[in-house]
Amino acid sequence: MRWHPRHLGKAASWLEWIYDGLSRYGQSVARPIVGLFVSTLVFARILFDLATQAPKQGVWMFGEALSASIANTLPFIPSVRAVRIDALDTLFGQDPSFWVDIMNIGQGAVSFVFLFLIGLGLRNRFRL
Repeated sequence: MRWHPRHLGKAASWLEWIYDGLSRYGQSVARPIVGLFVSTLVFARILFDLATQAPKQGVWMFGEALSASIANTLPFIPSVRAVRIDALDTLFGQDPSFWVDIMNIGQGAVSFVFLFLIGLGLRNRFRL
């Protein structure tokens, strides 16, 4: 009944379905952790594929993409900003494209949602 379109409307029904799938209504900690991990790897792969500086240099360049992706995932840690700038400079030079900037903002939003769901799951688990 919760997902029935007449009960909430189609958009709200989809949001309910996504909320259940990502965190089991805030009861799961594992699902958002897995989602955060997978999204970090997916965005790292996208950064690696978009790299303009010395593309496809193997593991080292993917490591730079992964460090940029992790830095986008955890922007609230002060030392991460320098890591992100260095990694993006290595991947794209001094001027990354507009689409790289949009992708970084999108990753920040996705990461924020997963981090929020992790916090919600921990709160529900320990009843803080």
